[in-house]
Amino acid sequence: PAEELQFVWCELLSEALGALWTSSVTSDPDLWLKWDPLSPKTKTAPKLQHGAKNMGPALMSKAVWSYCMLGVLCSSETGGAWEPSGAALLSLSHVTLGEWKERIQQLQDVTAVLWDNMAIPALAEFRGTDFRLQGAVLRRQLQSMADLLPPSLQEGFMESCESLVEDLDPLIAAQEIQTVFRDFLPPNVLPDGLLEACSACLQQYVQSKVQGSNQPAQSGVFWVNMGLLQIKAWTPQTIFDPAVKRAYKLNYAQQELAVLQEEWRGRSLSSQLMTGAELEESSTTDGFQHPRIRYLWIRMQQVKEQIAELSRKQACRPHDPQYGRLFQELQHYLYSIGQTSAVKELLFRLLKALQGPSSSSKSRSAIQGLLKEEAVWQNSQQRFCQRLQEDYPLYPDVVGPLRTGILQLRHGMRLVASQVAASLTPVPGLPKLVSCLLAFPSLSPSLPSYLARADFLCSRSCMDILRCVGKLLPQQDSEQVVPRSSTLLLNALLYVQCHTLSTGEFSSESRSLFRHICQALVNEWDEQERLKREKEQMEASLYRNRSRLHGSGLTEDEQEERDFKQQFPQFNKDFADIMALPSLEGPSDSERQEEEEGVQEESSEGSFLSVAAMNTVLKVHQRLSLGHARSLWYKGTTPANHSREHIIALVSSYQIASPMMSRFYHLIDAEIDQQLTGSELLLSALLQNTVQGSGGPDGLSVTSEGAYDFYQQPNMSEARLCLPVLLQLGVAVKQRLEDWPEHPALVQLSLWDVDREDPGPALWPANAQVPQRSGDLLLRLGGGNNASPLSLSAVKELEASPSSSSSYERLKGEELKELRRPQEANTGLYRKSHALLQEQGVSMRTSAEMEIVREMKEKCCCVALNYEAELSQGGPSSGEMHYNMPDGQIVTLSSERFR
Repeated sequence: PAEELQFVWCELLSEALGALWTSSVTSDPDLWLKWDPLSPKTKTAPKLQHGAKNMGPALMSKAVWSYCMLGVLCSSETGGAWEPSGAALLSLSHVTLGEWKERIQQLQDVTAVLWDNMAIPALAEFRGTDFRLQGAVLRRQLQSMADLLPPSLQEGFMESCESLVEDLDPLIAAQEIQTVFRDFLPPNVLPDGLLEACSACLQQYVQSKVQGSNQPAQSGVFWVNMGLLQIKAWTPQTIFDPAVKRAYKLNYAQQELAVLQEEWRGRSLSSQLMTGAELEESSTTDGFQHPRIRYLWIRMQQVKEQIAELSRKQACRPHDPQYGRLFQELQHYLYSIGQTSAVKELLFRLLKALQGPSSSSKSRSAIQGLLKEEAVWQNSQQRFCQRLQEDYPLYPDVVGPLRTGILQLRHGMRLVASQVAASLTPVPGLPKLVSCLLAFPSLSPSLPSYLARADFLCSRSCMDILRCVGKLLPQQDSEQVVPRSSTLLLNALLYVQCHTLSTGEFSSESRSLFRHICQALVNEWDEQERLKREKEQMEASLYRNRSRLHGSGLTEDEQEERDFKQQFPQFNKDFADIMALPSLEGPSDSERQEEEEGVQEESSEGSFLSVAAMNTVLKVHQRLSLGHARSLWYKGTTPANHSREHIIALVSSYQIASPMMSRFYHLIDAEIDQQLTGSELLLSALLQNTVQGSGGPDGLSVTSEGAYDFYQQPNMSEARLCLPVLLQLGVAVKQRLEDWPEHPALVQLSLWDVDREDPGPALWPANAQVPQRSGDLLLRLGGGNNASPLSLSAVKELEASPSSSSSYERLKGEELKELRRPQEANTGLYRKSHALLQEQGVSMRTSAEMEIVREMKEKCCCVALNYEAELSQGGPSSGEMHYNMPDGQIVTLSSERFR
């Protein structure tokens, strides 16, 4: 009820301000982005971006909403290589097979949240909400002083307090309040400095409301003054506990009331004996009654009112009084970190640093030191507030209001400190760049068309923004987050195409910008080719090859492994789930060298235009040039305006903007959230329709161009069909194990859990082709923690001949290094079997003899994780086996069968 709001006002305000510090939005925005429902929740230290550490509640005024929404759409921490296709939207996510249903549900929830809260950023923007809270707190504080005024002025004073917050022009109401404080407030009633602090808060609020702008620094000054006012008003003034004093007063009042009531009953009985009537309330107005009777009635009513008032203000106190120690700690706080002069000095230094220049290294180091000092002050305030709550839980009437004041102090100081921290990393054009890339469907006033967007991406100011952003990141992160100039040119080219298709004409401005972009891309391509030729000449030079050994210096297996990696460069990434075998040994020197060479090649190639990018340039050039060419002998057909080109442009912009938003959202104001809502909705619909296979040919979905690449492009339909197969197979295996618990084959196989929490095969979207090319199933060979994942394709190929494509599921063979690669598992087994036979002096060379090797492998070979344990335990595969050759020779196989 409204009449009881005054009793819980401090608690409500404390919880509201405390939630701004403890919520995941301000403390750890990535917490709810980690889709891990099966793992137990553990408290971990929040990991914010370097610039977001000093934000605190001020992070609510930044683009954290867009960061979280884009974080759901993009699961990768950093962006990959730019791809000029709609399928690139899928490659930015990483979801395991067992999570895709939950992921779709999450996207649906995000879509519902976006639709339902589309107007929230405009109606409940943090700065506006914070300013309304300032008005409510100030009004509450002023109205609490009305009891100190004469009764004739109290009603007008309350109306002035309401007008101060509700009216558009607060100057008249503020002048009336100041006049009442100056002329009618009794002197020496309030603590020293309380009235001055209240006047400072009033002036600060009126100034912000008249100017119509509520900057974080202005809000911070108000909250600091309000916190000082709250602490001054509620700090105990004496060493005696007011609650104990009220308890004594209540006891005295109850005793007095008992005496008065006893005397009233005695006089009532006397009146009944003498007149036959008891004393009533009407007896107090009888002129013939004794004055004592009127005094008794009036005094009893006054004492009852006093008892009711004191009973409402009673507080529970422990048997062991702690108020003296609490009073001493509060006095120590007021003369240390809570001292008014020290707080105002820190606030003044922060405001001075905000107004002064921060370009020189000396001033930057001084500001950084000041921010560290403010962080230490914040931690001290938090620990003191926490200690008050833990050590004095039975003093809520004293601790509660003081905690509210401390939270107001911290809130205001951090708002100012966040502005100071943001001044160290100014990137003024970053919001415009993000808006240029992801604003949809309404274009911003500064960029009213696709052509204006393309022109901005090609401008020098855009390049300056990228340079400023690159300076804020380490070199290795800058290459992955900050887009290159060629990427922006390609995106601008897509914008020119969208503008031409939308307007239906190829205007002179569009042609001029189109020629500029194409010429810049061609020049960069020529520069790339020149650098490649120089590199090849340097590699082929005599001086460079003097110290090189003849050949590659690698063994046959190492050379074969290198050739395979060159032929299938994405193999390790696509089959990472079955390549990563547990081992206590570190990578070999050759593997480290290959990794380093691969990183160098990726870094060198990443700085150039790809072939796919240049093909995109050629396609756009062909479509626009041939479609809008006009002459006497040729009249081109104007290309139709389909949604596919606009989707490709949006996905391209999303690839560029998403990594920047994930790293610099704390430098962008929350005003951009309203501009990005449309693109977030469209991207969510694209992902849902693509994964679920809905949308139709003309609907919102991502389709691949050209021929299907079996090893690189995802296959959503096949990925969706895998999960039911796995579930049914798992049920069948469990039923077989229930019927025959000691099944010789199934007892060693534990079905891979498709809903497991640790990273498994990434089937959606980057590696959705894995189930199609690796047998739709991963099995764990053996049990326990040492289980090694094997592909069902590898298990099948153990029984296949070198040239045969048929296979069946009987698990036999030998544990080899090549099993990590299903395509070469069979060949490796034959080669290994041939080598083992040569150790016994048996040479197999012809095709007929190799068929004998195949038969021997099928009958004698098996898989063992630890063949030494097999031999020591005397298991079924530990004994020797004999094989009769066609010529009568007997070959004996023992540990070679599973070595």
